[in-house]
Amino acid sequence: MTAWLLALAIAGVLAALAYVPPPRAHVAVAALALLRVAAVTLLAALALDAPRGSAQAAPPLVALDASASWTRGGDSAAFRAASDSARRLTTDTLWLFGDSLRARARGGVASVDEVRDARSRVGALADRAAAAGRPLLLLTDGEIDEGEALARAPRGSRAIVLPPTRGADAGVFGLTLPPSGSARDTVTAEVLVGADARGSDVGTVRVLLDDRVAAEAPLAALAPHAEQVVRLPVPLAGRSGTVVARAVVAVNGDREPRNDTAAVSLEVSDVPAVVFVSSAPDYDARAALGVVRGALGLPVRAYYRVAPGAWRREESMAPIDELLVRAAARDAGLLVLHGDTAVFGPPRALGRGALALAAPPRSSGEEEGAEWYATGAPPSPIAPALSAVVWDSLPPLDLGAGAPRGDWVGLEARLGRQGAARPAVTGVEGARRVAVVGVGGLWRWQFRGGVSTAAFSALWGGILDWLAAGRGDRRAALPEGGVVRAGEPVVWRRGGADSVAALVLTRRGGAAAAESLAVRFGAAERTATTPGLAAGVYDVRGPGGTSVLAVSPARELLPRRAALRAGPVGGGATSDLAPRLRDAWWAYVLPLLLLCGEWLTRRRLGLR
Repeated sequence: MTAWLLALAIAGVLAALAYVPPPRAHVAVAALALLRVAAVTLLAALALDAPRGSAQAAPPLVALDASASWTRGGDSAAFRAASDSARRLTTDTLWLFGDSLRARARGGVASVDEVRDARSRVGALADRAAAAGRPLLLLTDGEIDEGEALARAPRGSRAIVLPPTRGADAGVFGLTLPPSGSARDTVTAEVLVGADARGSDVGTVRVLLDDRVAAEAPLAALAPHAEQVVRLPVPLAGRSGTVVARAVVAVNGDREPRNDTAAVSLEVSDVPAVVFVSSAPDYDARAALGVVRGALGLPVRAYYRVAPGAWRREESMAPIDELLVRAAARDAGLLVLHGDTAVFGPPRALGRGALALAAPPRSSGEEEGAEWYATGAPPSPIAPALSAVVWDSLPPLDLGAGAPRGDWVGLEARLGRQGAARPAVTGVEGARRVAVVGVGGLWRWQFRGGVSTAAFSALWGGILDWLAAGRGDRRAALPEGGVVRAGEPVVWRRGGADSVAALVLTRRGGAAAAESLAVRFGAAERTATTPGLAAGVYDVRGPGGTSVLAVSPARELLPRRAALRAGPVGGGATSDLAPRLRDAWWAYVLPLLLLCGEWLTRRRLGLR
């Protein structure tokens, strides 16, 4: 309507310019003005592509959820009802969404056997509906991902939610274990268990190592959608190599067995993951060791030198031969040397793993008793961890005459908070990551409490996180720790220097042939991702050695609340499907006839 009003206004202005004031008092002049208005109105409407009829409703884009959550608990009636509704509502193409968005011809409705997508992504679906300008008609169980994307769907979009019948069910949401340990360690497994809409009965949580029970604990009854963390001590005695740790929950009346497990791989080796060596144990050493144990989540071996040639295990203070301490330091994936960092010779020639050197400063006579204060964190890999530090609230530090050097400076200090800044913590980025903590007295931060304790944990935590990402490994690429779900991207950690790692994956217990996989790392990236895999255990072969990748059942099988309710969704623009004036042949002929009629009439009246 707006286009026609604008066209009429343009025509009125042009007619007024030609016939106001009228060239002569004659009724035919008024007719000439009307002919001019009609002709120009049609021409302007053509230019504006004005509609020539009422708008037609755009047919909806019908989409059916094809994720595995429909079948959780064994009830397929809701999906069958949704499938029948989709067949009735579809006018052209039916869209299935889940892991991906794909089209089906009209009437080609998915069967319940095809409902196995590991995700319920609606982002691509909303974008397609918005691009087509067609309202979206979504049939789902309500358990969707990327729900915020539906705001982009055109106005008039609607969700039809058909929730399946849920029974009593408990599933394993997560399993947390250190990625490595030794046969002498007892590690703690944290198992996160959650219940479905009807809760779950009492049961048992077990941790299996290569299908043998290693730990067991009772599980209390859970309320609907409640969660509980169960912690179990898991001894690694008698284990070696890479084992598959599997958490299994068993409850009375459980209706969905596919979500009762989650698995991770665990490397058991005599080679320690983290070694802490202090040749001068003091408050700084004890405080730093506490953060090392808490920040990394890895088994830590710690050794103290209590006298020349006399070494002790930190946990028991039992004597240990210096050669064994040296061997542990050499083989460590991450080594922290405190005190005399050259106690075993040049520290950077010791081993291949990441290295932290914490050397108490040697003060000169002029600087004895001087108070240095941390005043800032320049841009560095550990700067984000220190972004919330309140520098004016920190106790003084001890700095020596020399300053540590490196590729970056993570912490600066000033004498009495004045004067020039001096590096206190530096780092070296390379094939082997090295952090140098050339400052003493950090224990004062921890002892004071409050924001000072938080700053101490942030400093050491940032250093350790950066070092842990660069732990040495002969293998070109190995799976990052944590539970990997079916259908979700797999994260790989870089071990060697090559930017491309050619891996071969073989699924245990499967008839499928080995699968080749190329993992590509960015120039400065320590991790890379590859497409998701089916649930199972995969043996991974690649340059430098082998590893094991455990893929747990899809997240769609886990209990969760519906994220979408039935009703209107979206607010984007819809397409204007009204017939256009440009599509009518007469819209081009009629203006010519009107202008010709005006010209002939003007000639008969003697007007130019």
